[in-house]
Amino acid sequence: DNQWGVRFSIRTRDANPRSFVKTLARMGAAADHRVALFNVRTYTDAFARSGGGYRLLSYMFAPMGLVALVLTAVGLAALLGSLVARRMRQSAIRRALGAGVYGVLVPLLRPLLSAAFLGLLLGTTIAVPLSMKLSEVFYGGQNLSGSSILLTLTVVVLGLVLACITPARRALRANPNMIL
Repeated sequence: DNQWGVRFSIRTRDANPRSFVKTLARMGAAADHRVALFNVRTYTDAFARSGGGYRLLSYMFAPMGLVALVLTAVGLAALLGSLVARRMRQSAIRRALGAGVYGVLVPLLRPLLSAAFLGLLLGTTIAVPLSMKLSEVFYGGQNLSGSSILLTLTVVVLGLVLACITPARRALRANPNMIL
């Protein structure tokens, strides 16, 4: 089963590239009667068939993205923990004066959460056009849907909320009498 041949690509201006196949076959037969065309595909078809390596890379990047999300949540929790530790006296004074849960948590978490949501907005603004371009490269078309964007944002916001829970609980459980 020896297969000899030459592979080449031709770019046409025609909207239907398959219409050029008959012209190409006629030109090949005119040059040499042994010339035959086989395995004729459009670029999109050929790219879809050979996209296995790119898909493998995308399957490798998905777990790395989850690891990055976990590391970000841990780093954010550490940052919040440090913020809570520095502002524990302020929280204790608020608690001693009768502030409720929101009265303690809102001034404590507002600067960090506003920065996090600003980063989320900027990240989404940059990621959407970039991911559309990458899906064009990996899959030969734009495979980005609104549901995937919303799911990603939901996972990131959930990680942000989970990162805030432990430091917030620590700020609320602190005894004002011991701190002051």
